[in-house]
Amino acid sequence: MDNMVNLAQDFHRDLTLKDDQIHSLGQGIAGRDTTIGHLEVQILEGDAQILQHNTVIDFLQEQVHDLNQELGDSLGHIEMLQEQQMPPLVPNELEEEEDSEEEPEKIEGVSEIDSEHGDPEPNPQPNHSSSGSQSSVGNLDDF
Repeated sequence: MDNMVNLAQDFHRDLTLKDDQIHSLGQGIAGRDTTIGHLEVQILEGDAQILQHNTVIDFLQEQVHDLNQELGDSLGHIEMLQEQQMPPLVPNELEEEEDSEEEPEKIEGVSEIDSEHGDPEPNPQPNHSSSGSQSSVGNLDDF
């Protein structure tokens, strides 16, 4: 019987020890569950922030797209206005433009002072033309 009592006491001790271990493991699990709960809340908050940021990014991308379209339209308008102000030059006009940049040729009998103050008076020359009367020669109103 002593054996039985000792055996019962050993079982009781083992059961108490196992019960304490189970209780301690349960507390560890509860602590981890709490940590998991906090992390889940942080994940949800992070997801909400990501959603907000994505919404803001989408909005800003739409604004950038709209602004780029407006910029393109504005540049096109500016280009159109510039083309209207300066007609395109054809090769003949380019040559004329180059010629006009050179110094004007000096005409014999005309001084620089005359050219600065207007066209010189034409030299009277006898009219050898058979068409028109003397009064209409040099009169541009006839044309």
